[in-house]
Amino acid sequence: MRTVFFEAARGRCIDCFTCSSLNGSNPNCHDPLNPAYTHYSTDCTVPKDGHIGHFPAHFCVKVVGRTVETNIEMVIRICSLETMDNSCGVFRYEETVLQGCILTCNNNGCNVASPLVPSVPAPWVAGLFLLAALVPSTSQSALRTGVFIG
Repeated sequence: MRTVFFEAARGRCIDCFTCSSLNGSNPNCHDPLNPAYTHYSTDCTVPKDGHIGHFPAHFCVKVVGRTVETNIEMVIRICSLETMDNSCGVFRYEETVLQGCILTCNNNGCNVASPLVPSVPAPWVAGLFLLAALVPSTSQSALRTGVFIG
């Protein structure tokens, strides 16, 4: 009975590729990603602010961009407790402001390459395309996806 419980608890975590690269310091982290040369974290667990210990991750994330302040290229592949959504533009990742894209997915190993399969269900994506088609072209710039800061 203990084995069944352990397997059920273990199955709640996602498996993701995890690596980072600053200005090409880890070429194996860049696209195209070669899974043979990149760490694959099984049953990802991550710390949670204000809590002790690690908790099951449910999302894989890929961040690609350049820091606005120093123009350093960053590629980061991690596990995450929460979705960071999918957006391109200027956004904040931890304490750094980046120009680039942050992509989140929720299938094992899904942060292997670009483009990632979004964690947003297909009907939502179809609805966004329909909405974009209905909005006059002068307002379409407001529909760009991204977490823009100002």
